[in-house]
Amino acid sequence: MVGQGAGVQARIDELPRRRRTAKAYANDEAIRTAAIAVMIDSGWDAMTFSEVARRAKLTVGAVYGRAESKAELGADLWTSTLYPALSGRVTELTASISAGQAPQVATAMASWSRPSGALQAAVALSVAALFDEDLREVIGRDMSGLLDEHCGTDGSRTSASAAATALSIGAAFGRVLSADSGAKAVAPSRSAAQREIDMSLARGRGRALPRSPEVEFMRAPSTSDPHLDLLQMSALDVIGRVGYRRATVARICRLAQVSSGSMFARFDSKAELVVSAAASMLISRQEQSRALKSVSKEAGPAVAQAMLLRGFLDPKAREQRALRLELSRVARHEPALQSIDVLGSAEQQSMLGLGLASSYSDHLADLPFAIALAAASKA
Repeated sequence: MVGQGAGVQARIDELPRRRRTAKAYANDEAIRTAAIAVMIDSGWDAMTFSEVARRAKLTVGAVYGRAESKAELGADLWTSTLYPALSGRVTELTASISAGQAPQVATAMASWSRPSGALQAAVALSVAALFDEDLREVIGRDMSGLLDEHCGTDGSRTSASAAATALSIGAAFGRVLSADSGAKAVAPSRSAAQREIDMSLARGRGRALPRSPEVEFMRAPSTSDPHLDLLQMSALDVIGRVGYRRATVARICRLAQVSSGSMFARFDSKAELVVSAAASMLISRQEQSRALKSVSKEAGPAVAQAMLLRGFLDPKAREQRALRLELSRVARHEPALQSIDVLGSAEQQSMLGLGLASSYSDHLADLPFAIALAAASKA
């Protein structure tokens, strides 16, 4: 059985051997370019073959001739265009940091603050793949390999160095997650670039972090309406497990054991329910920092921040990460969700970007982030 990633090329290879024309190759590129444009404008969930065909100025049959399903088209886009763009930028960033030249690091960082269409689509598809087994089969393999290459703790890389690289990659992913094509991007400063270099030079052995207080990411519902509480909890739970598109009203109500009529008596739409649930139950970065204020005062801000990362990157928090990543992805294309704030600060963006990386590489949670963060704070 041919996997999704090899689907397009494998089916081409199975055809009778004949020379493909220049027009056929041009059509391949037209379809890929159109698909990326549709993803950026409308999002992966809303992308249709008919819209891709319209933008590529081809027939729908021409698109189906190259991919039998949306997942197969996504896998082809990833393998041919998106992953090369993503891995190239990661390599450029880590190489510039290793070279220790702040101007080059600032330039590399700027490419993430003002991402190309391919880079935007690569990060967005990496989030979408968390809820799509066919896409994850292809994307997961490549992302895991990329992160092991740059953040693995082999004989030539210390755990502190791996932690610093993971933080840099997480911050880069976070910049793309928060990028708004209509907003003017701010170029990273030399001092920000120097902090990345200082982190990479951090040395030392990681110490055990305090076990308390535990970092919370979701507060218990506190309304006087038990049906409302159940609906809000269920909405966020389902989105964290299956994604926004598959989190239908019927599915949410079934988990909440509340009728759809009861839900629509309180909200006009699923989006309105999700906005209400996020505002009521998601704990903000500022609240978490206040909860760790005593740790920051006694052990230093680097330890407090490392504790926050430990909680967020814990494999047990996978659905919490997925929920926030999914909300950041769909809010870009769903006006009704744009009031949800999961990317409100640079710290939140970096943490969410690191959360995306750890979704494909569980070992990141065990890295000694406090060492690298302490080095950055001294810059």
